[in-house]
Amino acid sequence: MKTLVPLDDLAHIIDILAVKPDNQSLRELSRTCKFMVPLCRRHLFSSVRLRSNSNTPKQIGLVHFLSGSPDVACRIKKLSYIVKPHAPSSRQIIDILEVLRSQSTSLQSVSLSSESVRCSDWNALQEPTKSLLISLMQLPTVTHLQLRYLKNFPLVALSLCSNLADISVHNVFEAPSSSYADQIITRSKVPTPVSLRIGDFNFAISVLMRPPGPNIIDPIIDFSCLENASFNICVASDASQMAEILKMVTRLRTLIIDYEDPLQLAGLGSSLATNAYQTLKSVILYLNVDREHFDPLCGLTLALRQLSGHNVLEELDVSVLVETDEPCRTDSDDWSDLDTVLTDQSAFRMLRRVTVKLLWYSYQRDEVQVADLLHKLTADRFPRLLESSAVQFVFNEEHTYI
Repeated sequence: MKTLVPLDDLAHIIDILAVKPDNQSLRELSRTCKFMVPLCRRHLFSSVRLRSNSNTPKQIGLVHFLSGSPDVACRIKKLSYIVKPHAPSSRQIIDILEVLRSQSTSLQSVSLSSESVRCSDWNALQEPTKSLLISLMQLPTVTHLQLRYLKNFPLVALSLCSNLADISVHNVFEAPSSSYADQIITRSKVPTPVSLRIGDFNFAISVLMRPPGPNIIDPIIDFSCLENASFNICVASDASQMAEILKMVTRLRTLIIDYEDPLQLAGLGSSLATNAYQTLKSVILYLNVDREHFDPLCGLTLALRQLSGHNVLEELDVSVLVETDEPCRTDSDDWSDLDTVLTDQSAFRMLRRVTVKLLWYSYQRDEVQVADLLHKLTADRFPRLLESSAVQFVFNEEHTYI
């Protein structure tokens, strides 16, 4: 006796398989009957990954398939394009991009990146590839944009990405100012993302906030509506650019900052105290320290004092990463000062969770030395947090060989 499975249930099963995603199972399922083909296709072809000079039979077949299947092209949601230096785009790649531009109605995410951590030159791409990629990036359906390891990229193009909600920029160098001289940009809507991730600034954020050239609308991006922000800070100039953004945000809820090098948190508290203190609920910090730093918390307690009083902070997570085989001043008063400022009844009334982690990294230390490290700082240095009934306090100390 045959048992018929309702089409809605099959569609639900397919949606579950697509979460991982399990493309092999989706392909097998699409072969079971003709009714399963359209249900599986919307997931199997939801993402396309292309390379500049790819000229394989697979890419050629994809061109023919997309050209003859507008129902599939219009379902593509994510495009990832790998820029290979000194590699001209194949005709097949250009054809695919043209199909996407003319038929895509669901494209939501565009990622442009180098194939390695070495920056690829955007100018090395030939036309019409550059224009096609920019056109796809500016489609009104696109809400997510990722740019990684690119130089001479025309950041002014983001001014016409009107519906961007999520932006990720990592190690992107803007095109020379002279390239903007003759451009006149007009638009009806300024991009106002709610999520931002920045790594290795290279002054990209400064350009987006204050672009060069007399004909360009200022700013390219309006960051005032950010709700979630993540920054990777390598040098003092990165921290300065971050501070400019933090001063203007009015809806920020979550802030993550990873300080890759030992840097003081000077200016962080005052930046957040401008507007963000009214909405900021969660702060996650990764602090990098070594023997040259007298202050193992890099000025965190001062930054917190500048925020104390009128704030809605609920969660603070601090990880202190000690440079390989370097010492850390575990006897510093900074640890007890942190305990004091966070438990002041009038300072952080909404605070509910505090996590402090100390991470040691070793290459040459032996087991005895490591055992000694793991007893240098204990939870006892935070007596008021331990006793607090309002705040859940978590302390953790770890060691890793590299």
